[in-house]
Amino acid sequence: MKLYSLDASPFAARCRMLIYAKNLPIEITEPPGGLKSESYEAINPLRKVPALDTGEGVVPESDTIIEYLEDHFPEPPMRPDTALQRSKARLLARIADLYIMEPMFPLFMQMRAATPDREAMTRQLDKIDWGLRTLDWYLDGKHGFAVGDRLSTADCALVPTLVYVTTILPRAGKEKPLNFRDKLGAYWEAIQKDTHAARVIGEIREGIARMNSRSG
Repeated sequence: MKLYSLDASPFAARCRMLIYAKNLPIEITEPPGGLKSESYEAINPLRKVPALDTGEGVVPESDTIIEYLEDHFPEPPMRPDTALQRSKARLLARIADLYIMEPMFPLFMQMRAATPDREAMTRQLDKIDWGLRTLDWYLDGKHGFAVGDRLSTADCALVPTLVYVTTILPRAGKEKPLNFRDKLGAYWEAIQKDTHAARVIGEIREGIARMNSRSG
């Protein structure tokens, strides 16, 4: 199997973290020719990362890939133990995608604009703050993991999201964005000590640094 990935992508990082945690024999590589190339479009017409070539077909979209890998490689399990915990893990990933990463992209574009629209930035920052508040509400906040007492698919979703929150928001004037979220702040401090989370955090930060150096 082969995962098409870019280091800076929070969605590809979600899949990489699960692959590392399960120690799966999956090659991780960049899209051939780049995201917009015809060669990659022939593999994944969505022209996004991640995409997983299973050898029998290509699976796009991070949440779909996560579910496929859990079904195909059930051991060690990365889904939480109970039905309620599994629903919470999916909910946390959904909140991260819709209410944090979605407003993060227009915020990032405003930050890169020659003349940023400060009102537009404030609107996106408010949306992100609401998403962070909601995450804080639903986090278990007990054992240093998002749900339950072990690493799960919920952590795979939240770790890349929080890398972007703690990297981008301070540059937009939102210093220490997790300081006023008790469970979320404690979770972020604890999860960075996990080996697989730390590996992904380092990859994303290096990817963002390379992206910034090219645009600068």
